[in-house]
Amino acid sequence: MLVFICLFVLFGILTGLIVGKFKGLEWGMGIGGFILSIGGLILTIQIGINRYNELKDAVTAKGILIDYTEEREVKSHRINYSPLVRFSTPDGKKYTIRGLGSNRKKWQIHDAIDVTYKPSDPNQGFITDFQNTWGLTWALSLITLFLLSIGIFFIGGKIRGTKDDTIKIQTILASYTRITMERHFTKSGNIVMLSSFVLFFIFFFISGTIVKPIGTVFIGIGLGSFILGIGQWLSPVNDWELRTIPFVIGVFFFMIGLGAVLLG
Repeated sequence: MLVFICLFVLFGILTGLIVGKFKGLEWGMGIGGFILSIGGLILTIQIGINRYNELKDAVTAKGILIDYTEEREVKSHRINYSPLVRFSTPDGKKYTIRGLGSNRKKWQIHDAIDVTYKPSDPNQGFITDFQNTWGLTWALSLITLFLLSIGIFFIGGKIRGTKDDTIKIQTILASYTRITMERHFTKSGNIVMLSSFVLFFIFFFISGTIVKPIGTVFIGIGLGSFILGIGQWLSPVNDWELRTIPFVIGVFFFMIGLGAVLLG
């Protein structure tokens, strides 16, 4: 799998450079991003299927948090805390597993934590939460969507640009209706974004934590960007870039926000 990843990344970068050399930077960025997104999609599906198959044959147990390991990042000096959980199998044997790290301690020592493991290999067990179960799949999905957005943005812009060179603005027959709808979608998108900030304060005071409220804001920005994007597509005069940028931004913020809510 690692060899496949390296080869696909190398192929995508080299193809993008070659296309960019002969067809221009936009074509190179678009083709390169599109190829890399295909590789990311294949990898995401493969890892997701593997995890799904693991879960089918797995059992759950109650573990106890016994400690955290601390790792300090060299550049940012941020400390990551990785939980150590001990659990027992029905035969009485004890196993200790290490969860994925984060910049905060999610549980207290001696807290009971659900663990999922295969009876054939308990050492490969993992904590039963979104981060440890689907975190890698989610992160790869985010990267894949981002690369795909880059590919669509640049390739679509070049294709649309060639059409715009030959087709002049056909407007204004149904323009008034479209412009009116564009304004409504623009207002709605802005309202959704502003509402997410209101929800931030509500969730913050209710939960007392910061991660999920911030995730809510990011989801709101993402959804608001999607709505703004629909408005941009309804406009009879906007170019390709103005129509696609809100969707690229929306994907980025929505996926990060969703991850923050699920991980928090």
